[in-house]
Amino acid sequence: MARMQSLLQMFGFASITVVFWCLISHNKLNYRPHYQQSQLTNNSETELNFENKLEDFKATKPRKIKLEFVRKWVNQLAHNRSDNSTHDNENSSSTNHIDEDDQSMISGNNKDLKTNWKQYFRLVDLFRNYYYSSQPMRQDPTGKEIEEYFKNVKNNRTEVLQKIVNPHPFDYITNCPDICKRGTEEEEVFLLIFVETSIANHERREAIRKSWGRTSNYGVVVHVVFLCGKPKEDKNDTLQNALYQEQAMHKDIVQEEFIDTYNNLTYKTISGLKWVTHYCRQAKYTLKIDDDIFVNMFNLLNILMNMTYHPSYIMGNVRYRDMVLRSGRYKVAMNEFSPTHYPIYTTGAAYVISTALVEQLYFASYHVPFFRIEDVYTVGFLPKLIDPFPKFVQWSTRYIYYNTRFISSFTGPSWKRYLFSHVSDKSKYSFLWRQVLSRDQDVHKSLATDYKRRNSLVKQNVTNQNITIRT
Repeated sequence: MARMQSLLQMFGFASITVVFWCLISHNKLNYRPHYQQSQLTNNSETELNFENKLEDFKATKPRKIKLEFVRKWVNQLAHNRSDNSTHDNENSSSTNHIDEDDQSMISGNNKDLKTNWKQYFRLVDLFRNYYYSSQPMRQDPTGKEIEEYFKNVKNNRTEVLQKIVNPHPFDYITNCPDICKRGTEEEEVFLLIFVETSIANHERREAIRKSWGRTSNYGVVVHVVFLCGKPKEDKNDTLQNALYQEQAMHKDIVQEEFIDTYNNLTYKTISGLKWVTHYCRQAKYTLKIDDDIFVNMFNLLNILMNMTYHPSYIMGNVRYRDMVLRSGRYKVAMNEFSPTHYPIYTTGAAYVISTALVEQLYFASYHVPFFRIEDVYTVGFLPKLIDPFPKFVQWSTRYIYYNTRFISSFTGPSWKRYLFSHVSDKSKYSFLWRQVLSRDQDVHKSLATDYKRRNSLVKQNVTNQNITIRT
């Protein structure tokens, strides 16, 4: 099954790339590098130091020069021949076809080749963002544009995929690209958490790091990153310099160049999808959460370890036909979105996604008009473009909706039911965490040991089946 999922992912990559080349051709750019997966190399003389290249990329301001940089890197990755290739015939013509040997090479244990393949798509992603960033950033699409999207996504998905209407051309100001690695190797991550925060919320981030964000407490591999943008106002760069110091100490902050405002929350969530796609796509699950939410991580991990995995799960407080508000904080004008109800979505305080779905949501975001209500956009509008449609799992009873009840709920007799709660008083974080830690940690680690044993047996069975087939 794991091998089949890997093959399906590679076919998905190929289709995305073909669509991308069609877009480039449509815009009459003379940029059509043909590639085969077997052409990617692990030769040390030609392997790219990707992070250094990104620094060069950021240092070059003119857009045309940036495009030339990306073209050069993509060509270098795409046209290098692999020593391991079974298609090393120089007279063979390049093609976009992915044959069986190429698939087995990617789904096998050649990690250098996998890394270069991942770098290749990151470069394609950079090229696409910077090419389309010449168009105005649309933060105020008309209701007509969104209505057209919903009409076409039902009747003509191909037409939707041919238009890039929402690029994400924001450079990283701070980044932590190696957080999901163990040395030079990709780590087998169970849960990646991206916490949406604001640059000024240092105390909230510290409260998380000292409580449920302390990943050494868990029996499976969990990593936490904090996402933010640039402050709207920052006299003498006080906030930014403080963030640099915080990043130097913890190395867990991802900051992009968009202005960090309420109406730009959609960009923040897309930055999380992008980061996971580029740097931690091997994680099994991804949790998106706000920095004012407390989570009983032991309960959450126990639930995820004991449930049947599905590559297209969206789990959270699922809303069915929520009415569009025309007044108040979350009001949406008729010229933004004219229907009276939203499609099915999950509220944005906290939700878990199968990481296999994260990449699909990220690439879908290019083709869906911007909408400032981030949870409706990310897990409401974007899934409409994904085929097959994701599976929503209702966790509404696992949320605590009243601040006054969160301590009694997490410590009372029904504590196993609850996962998430909004916490406005940061001083209560440490008290509640001590209660949860003393009660739940031993049980969780026992379950984690059992989960890893079962997972190891599944992997061993898959390996034995592959050996039998090859024999």
